[in-house]
Amino acid sequence: MELFQTRINDQFWGFSAKTRNRNRLRKGNHAIIYLGGSAGKKAVANCTLASDPFELSPEDKLRFAHNESAFLADYGVYLQGINQWSRPVTFIHGLIQQLSFIKNKSQWGTALQGTIISIPEADYQTLLHHRSDKADGQLNVERVSRQTEVVVRGKPLSLLLGHDLLSGEVVYWSPMEEKNPHLLIVGMSGSGKTETLKSMIYALRKAGIPSVILDLHSEFQVVADKTIDLSATIKLNPLEILGRSPLSVVYEVSSILRSIYRLGDQQEAVLRKALKESYRRHEITGERSSWRRSPPTFGDMKEILEGMMEDKQVRAFVTRLLNRIEPLFDMEVFAEETYFPFSEMVKQATALQLVAFPNEPVKTALSDFILRRLWYYTLSLGPSESPRFYVVIDEAHRLAYDNSPLEPFLREARKYGVGVMLSSQRPTDFSESILANVSSIICLQCPLDRDARYMAQQLNCHPEEIKTLAGRGEALIKHTSSSNPRRIQILPLFRRSAR
Repeated sequence: MELFQTRINDQFWGFSAKTRNRNRLRKGNHAIIYLGGSAGKKAVANCTLASDPFELSPEDKLRFAHNESAFLADYGVYLQGINQWSRPVTFIHGLIQQLSFIKNKSQWGTALQGTIISIPEADYQTLLHHRSDKADGQLNVERVSRQTEVVVRGKPLSLLLGHDLLSGEVVYWSPMEEKNPHLLIVGMSGSGKTETLKSMIYALRKAGIPSVILDLHSEFQVVADKTIDLSATIKLNPLEILGRSPLSVVYEVSSILRSIYRLGDQQEAVLRKALKESYRRHEITGERSSWRRSPPTFGDMKEILEGMMEDKQVRAFVTRLLNRIEPLFDMEVFAEETYFPFSEMVKQATALQLVAFPNEPVKTALSDFILRRLWYYTLSLGPSESPRFYVVIDEAHRLAYDNSPLEPFLREARKYGVGVMLSSQRPTDFSESILANVSSIICLQCPLDRDARYMAQQLNCHPEEIKTLAGRGEALIKHTSSSNPRRIQILPLFRRSAR
């Protein structure tokens, strides 16, 4: 039923190369559309052909597929004068006996499947007459829609990418059939990297898979069902225990800030000392019973650091440390109690906007803390064989440091039904360990020799194949399930959403 409604909206009907009698169709022919299978073996509409049958170009195949592999066609005709029947006609015994084109009255169903049949005018008029007969001819659209939804969700996830530039073949990405469902997109500025990311989010939405998007520059509202300004609505306390010892949190937070703010050994040591003192003042110790107490905040840590200025031996280190991380203390998002409704965010495509924050280190720190909290939420959901949601990160090179929150997602998220999509301008920003945990790579324009050589090793191709990528959205894609990359043209978002 979903395919039927899509075809009617397009005023188009598609056929495979194996469809019998398609070449007999002519512009001006009258036609009746019959649906078999779960639709209940019914005639549901009549129309007039607005064209002779024609072979679809690669672009037309994509346009009429609507991101569904089941909708792909090789040939088609345009329709006009479409009359969708409010009371479709069920092929019940009495009607079958009246139709002369049905020769085998006992096994007639298979003869109508996947084919085109020329019928006499009398049979055509009989079907038109029966469309206004008894209510038992009505098609229960709600019931069929529910059945169709179950079938769609039961199929392997298959996301439309674009078409092969050599063969013209439509290209899909089936993430759950790979070693892991993660995707990395790399390419220089202007190559179509962010547009490709948007197209994939849109394809996931069409497949019913939500996304949590870290949106640094307010670029993803167009593909989001919901947009959240983190500076206005969200509260986060990175010092909450969450089942770990306070010492573990001390070392985790100090390591994060060291990586982002490039702190020296002495500055990190001062930071650790301030964090430990914060927990001591809140009477949170190594005893688990103390972990239920209210945790310290970044404000507590700042107060302790300012008090350490009285010690001449560490004053210089504290001064330089405060100068670097001062913006963190100005952010109202860092509060005593965390409010971050992940359970609502993962139900739809949700863009978490960070554009209002003052500088890139603050955005990176907040992204890090959010991802760590999202990982704990993911663990709480338990394992899943079906895809639950995707985590989408543009400019992901910002998080490509030691002990990055990307690492547990890339290593273990598949077990929980979670995929990751990353994008960045420079492929060399990512370590071999990150690349080893990404099963699919889309490489757009990378004209620099170093980047081309690096990606050629990952894609099993010659660097010149990468350097000759020219047009916006032109890419090489490789999966771990294939030995060689394919040269494709990504279908842009405006071509998808316009349909």
